Amino acid sequence: VRKFGGQRAVLTGLSMAGPFLHSFLSWVGSQDPTWTSRHVHAFAPVGGPWNGAVMALSAVLGSALQTFSSEGLCPRCNPPRKSKDMPDPASRSIIDQFLAWLSSVTRGMVDEVLGQVVHTMPSMYYMSTGLDYSRDPPVDRNVLALEAGWSPLACHSPTSAACGAESTRDGTRFDDKGFLNTSQCAECYQSGSTSACFPGFDLASQGFNKSLCCRRLNCKMRTLKASEIPELLHNIGRHNEGAMMKFALQVVTTTDPGVPVHCILSHNVQTFSYLYSNTSADLDQESIVLDDGDQTVDALSLEVCTRWPSTVKTYRVPGVRHGSMYDIKQVNDIIVALATNDTDAWSAWMEPKISELIYTSNKSVAPPEELLLADPQGGVVELLV
Repeated sequence: VRKFGGQRAVLTGLSMAGPFLHSFLSWVGSQDPTWTSRHVHAFAPVGGPWNGAVMALSAVLGSALQTFSSEGLCPRCNPPRKSKDMPDPASRSIIDQFLAWLSSVTRGMVDEVLGQVVHTMPSMYYMSTGLDYSRDPPVDRNVLALEAGWSPLACHSPTSAACGAESTRDGTRFDDKGFLNTSQCAECYQSGSTSACFPGFDLASQGFNKSLCCRRLNCKMRTLKASEIPELLHNIGRHNEGAMMKFALQVVTTTDPGVPVHCILSHNVQTFSYLYSNTSADLDQESIVLDDGDQTVDALSLEVCTRWPSTVKTYRVPGVRHGSMYDIKQVNDIIVALATNDTDAWSAWMEPKISELIYTSNKSVAPPEELLLADPQGGVVELLV
């Protein structure tokens, strides 16, 4: 600013640069309330995950490799999303079955190592879904459904059994397949074949040398809000992760930053929007619900900046993948117009059709099968609240 004779700067950045700059603006405003008016002409974030991303939350809770997948349920996809055809295991050759097994084992090993890294990265918690303070009152959205319930920690050990299971996690089968109903899990231990079970435990499997004694515990379906994720992590014994998530929820990037904002975002690409799992003990096998977004950040997070009183204009670009926004000429036109103070240019900017987008890489725009609506009417897709 000093170099250019006091001409104020245009702040822009892709993805996490938006929340990072928001945090900076909040801090500098607390130190010097006049600093932004003297130094910032406009704030033009591109694809900002203002309220995090369900994809990041998925990596924290369950499988880090899952975030590289585009598989999931998509209730609002039109045309309906097609599931990949999976061959019947019985129809595959022994070699094919062996290679499939080897692939699953390798994936599990890689995911375990990658998960250990991801779970220690503060940015993953910073970028996980939190409370939306751009609404009044603030919205604490549902992010995870546990279909069979929040199972007690006692049901998470190798010798325990998941809700409704017919065997323990380490493979010991119950003599009665109906020992547990769908709303019950079990805390179990091995005992001598002639020993009686401890009070409160019932004989679940009678063996020649040893028997299995189990205590039935309740697990019920539960839907969790963003603010309840720290408690979930503590409940399953991941105390460090729970503390990190609790701290991250206190870092708010959904409030109005107090400078002129030009909100630039993509939409109409299938994106992680909701998670569901059998129980809290099975988060590494979580499933995904896809909805509107830019393939990385869900629309409910991207749209936060559209509600700020300081937002001058919102620019929606259809069908562009999150990391490719700066490859789109129409996006760069906005930045240039702001930087050159060409008010007529950015004021006249209108949302282009996908067929009108100008770009250099064919990977920048999502193919039709990755769009939420192949032929959206009226431009903006209605958001799920």
